[in-house]
Amino acid sequence: MTTIGMRHDAGVLTEKVSVTWKSLLACGVISSAFYAVIDLLAGRSYDGYSFYSQTISELGAVGAPKPAWLAPLFLTYCVLMLVFSFTVMLYGRRRNNGIANVGILLLLYMIVGSGTSLFPMHVRGTATLADDMPHIIAGLTAMTVMLITMIVGSTALGKNFRRFSWTTFASVIVFGALTIPSGMKLAAGEPTPGMGLLERLAYYSMLVWIAGLSLALLRRHEGRVES
Repeated sequence: MTTIGMRHDAGVLTEKVSVTWKSLLACGVISSAFYAVIDLLAGRSYDGYSFYSQTISELGAVGAPKPAWLAPLFLTYCVLMLVFSFTVMLYGRRRNNGIANVGILLLLYMIVGSGTSLFPMHVRGTATLADDMPHIIAGLTAMTVMLITMIVGSTALGKNFRRFSWTTFASVIVFGALTIPSGMKLAAGEPTPGMGLLERLAYYSMLVWIAGLSLALLRRHEGRVES
């Protein structure tokens, strides 16, 4: 084989590896968008469901009319997030230890967050606060892990990403705190106007951060690094 041929083959291999990394890193954006689609489809298939007043967890609650496709779609989302988490960890070990820590924390977030599925809440008015406490604890723990992940990630990818991280972090804190007054009403089966919207603003802020992390890593991989 000639030197030119060897260089060509090496170049092709390098390009294939680069495309693979891009595809895996893009799973962060894809997973966030996919979750939004699941939320929309599940809410529209739930007769009488209110995106404005009802929480995301109520879509998968014990006693809720869950469509057969909901579990497979949610599993697909989980797979996308796990792939992205592992990719961030491996990518960080190759290039940036700070990013590797973000990948580890994302994996922890997915592990802890699985508790919300293992311990689903009940349809409002059919259980006590104590019955839903495992779900509440799992959800709060997962959110705490994600907030820590955002803090760690804010230090790893430059000034612009740091500003973006603290903006989304503040959104999670503010909108999450605004849902607290409705918590007891939800447990009592009472109406909770605005709770669904506020919870989504908090949760989707985390999804936006994950998508932003994905895009920032793609830019870094392509050599367009921002300071």
